[in-house]
Amino acid sequence: MRYPIFFFLMILYSIGNAQQNFVKGYYLRNSGDSISGYLIKETDSKLARAVEFKQTITSTSTQTLTPADISGFAFENGNIYKSVSYIDPLDSNKTKNEFAKFLVEGRNNLYAIARQESYYYYVTTPSDSTYFLYNDKIDTRGNARNGNFRGILHYLARNCQDLQRTAEHLSFAQYHLIKFVNGLNSCSGDNKSVVHLRKVKNITQFLLYGGAMWYGKNSTYTFQGQMRVMSPGVSKRTSFVVGLAYSHLVEYDAFEYGYTQHAKGYFTTDFFSLPVFFQHNFTETKFQPLVYAGFSLAYRKLGFPELFDSPGYTEKFGGVLVAGIGVEYYPLKHLAVKADWRYEYRWHYPTIGIAYTF
Repeated sequence: MRYPIFFFLMILYSIGNAQQNFVKGYYLRNSGDSISGYLIKETDSKLARAVEFKQTITSTSTQTLTPADISGFAFENGNIYKSVSYIDPLDSNKTKNEFAKFLVEGRNNLYAIARQESYYYYVTTPSDSTYFLYNDKIDTRGNARNGNFRGILHYLARNCQDLQRTAEHLSFAQYHLIKFVNGLNSCSGDNKSVVHLRKVKNITQFLLYGGAMWYGKNSTYTFQGQMRVMSPGVSKRTSFVVGLAYSHLVEYDAFEYGYTQHAKGYFTTDFFSLPVFFQHNFTETKFQPLVYAGFSLAYRKLGFPELFDSPGYTEKFGGVLVAGIGVEYYPLKHLAVKADWRYEYRWHYPTIGIAYTF
């Protein structure tokens, strides 16, 4: 019992020392005044709705700022976000007000609007015309929706023939749209067009997990540590994971002795592994089902009973496939109830326990 107790004490200690991910930045009031402080670093899809701000890094109180409250915000040496109001043709022409990432500033401005795991784009022109750009899409039923972005960009480049020809085969990738709008500004005589996009650093998250399960006379427990690396642009659902895992299984089963005699006893299996895999969490809510797959370098020690001699064991070491499914439920920001069922050398028993992220 000393290992689970130590694990829970470590979690409680970490909770008391946890800090949210705030970085230096500022926001702009609707009056134009700028207020410096610290902004929470989140995915673009979450920042589209609101951003949390606090005056100092040690402050315990935060403000939640929405697109109606301020005209925009920016991270120090990072990306700029502006409050934009637009008509969404994909949602019954509703008027929406969101924070959009400012990509290109000039005669024509380009913004990226994040929604779930996709980007849409918003263009403003010198004549104060605005355009909401979206891509082609085929839904799960096979229904096709034609995108509008090539037609709109073709029209905007009507006085730039060389650029206009590229619009006919342009991809919806952010890099290509930035290059197109920046080229459109240059073609219009705007030599001061600025690309504001900054590369977002990967987010590294650490997870500690301890779980167990009992099935009659069979039982298992596991301890896992993971380092999850995410590219946080639109979503943090997909991550590259490197970990360290230990599992102990006890199984009550029959075994043979004396050629013809059978008895029952306890078999034990110990697994030590260094897994590397990709993981996808299906949501970013409190309840997060997940799936993962990859490879691991694993050591397995199988202990088996003997009637008259001391228990024996066999060992195996090598590279194996690892895959699994699970769910994480976060009643608190960094603390989760986690269930995990994985394959590594064999199907392990499912476990349920506590996970802590930092």
